[in-house]
Amino acid sequence: MRVLYSTITFLLILLNTNVGYAAEQKVVFPMSSNDKSLTLEFKGEIYDNKTLLPISDKSTHAVAAFLNVVIKANASGDKSAILNLWTEKDKKVMEPAMSKRAIEHSASLFKNMKSSSLMGYIEYGDYIICYVYHDINNGQGETYLKEYPLKSTPNGYAMTNELSSDTFFSQISYKLGKHIWPR
Repeated sequence: MRVLYSTITFLLILLNTNVGYAAEQKVVFPMSSNDKSLTLEFKGEIYDNKTLLPISDKSTHAVAAFLNVVIKANASGDKSAILNLWTEKDKKVMEPAMSKRAIEHSASLFKNMKSSSLMGYIEYGDYIICYVYHDINNGQGETYLKEYPLKSTPNGYAMTNELSSDTFFSQISYKLGKHIWPR
């Protein structure tokens, strides 16, 4: 017997995460034919254009506060400060790739960010996939969405590339980012 469903549901089963703010979320993606859709259910937060969470020194939300540290470290160009934000495993891979030129290029980009806002995040096991809206040039046409994959650690969070080969991260999280992008 074959059963057809008009909705495919992905349910993310969460392990120990320490965000503490997350609620169950549901996003419906219309498919090419109007009678079918893809539903993504997850624990996390998605903010709309009016409720984006500013990332600044005043951030009280744990994820936004950590992302503020990430932005400031990258703007500083301090290799040690940047590496300290990554998991131990990723530090070993990142350090050799961090040439002086690469650090200067990254610092230039982060220094030109006039503001940043957390658009949302997904809790995914020990990981948190964050969607950050960056405003470069005070909203004069230079804005972009950046995904920041974080790993929950006993001390808070760390940046990670551990999800780079994960199908969910590379496909579904990208599509969710495009869906919530407030262009």
